[in-house]
Amino acid sequence: MLRTVLAAAAVGLCVALDPPVPTEPNPIYAAADYSTIVRSTTSAAGRGVLFLVSAPHNTTLKVAHLHGDANARGHAHGELLGLELLDFVENKLDAFYRSKIDEIPWATLPAWLTKLMRPLLKDAAPTAFKLALNYVYDHEKAKIPAALWDEVDGIAKGACVAAAAASPPVKCDEASLLATLRTVNMLPELIQMQCSMLGAW
Repeated sequence: MLRTVLAAAAVGLCVALDPPVPTEPNPIYAAADYSTIVRSTTSAAGRGVLFLVSAPHNTTLKVAHLHGDANARGHAHGELLGLELLDFVENKLDAFYRSKIDEIPWATLPAWLTKLMRPLLKDAAPTAFKLALNYVYDHEKAKIPAALWDEVDGIAKGACVAAAAASPPVKCDEASLLATLRTVNMLPELIQMQCSMLGAW
């Protein structure tokens, strides 16, 4: 999203050679003033509360407050956001992998090669990404602290609890979900993402 905002800002600067100087600073909203509880869990496996922050100017954000050790936090995370997670894994992840094919500089390749390769790569992208992520996972897993894997394990368990409690129940294969979550966490390493993040509890 930040890249989109920066790109839009750059386009705006190109159009207006003398951009106006802002007279007001960007507003800062206290999240607590705009938060409502979406759902909560107090199970023996994990405790947490999911809030929806709806600030002015269509600024919305889900915020989860999670409690306990790594596994308990993961379990609460899975219970609170499991249905969204399952939708992402089952329906959106393969589309994301296919979208990465569009980032290949096709215009620099011969037209005949682009016409031949682009559809093939789009079809093969999910399988290729999964193979590559498994490779990275096999090489990186020993370097990652056990508490992080405990949290991922908890997320998979909690997501399947949420799936079973949904009306109607949603299919959830815990072993398959856990394998996917462990490998998809290697994505930043695979494609060398350069994101900024703050994690806090």
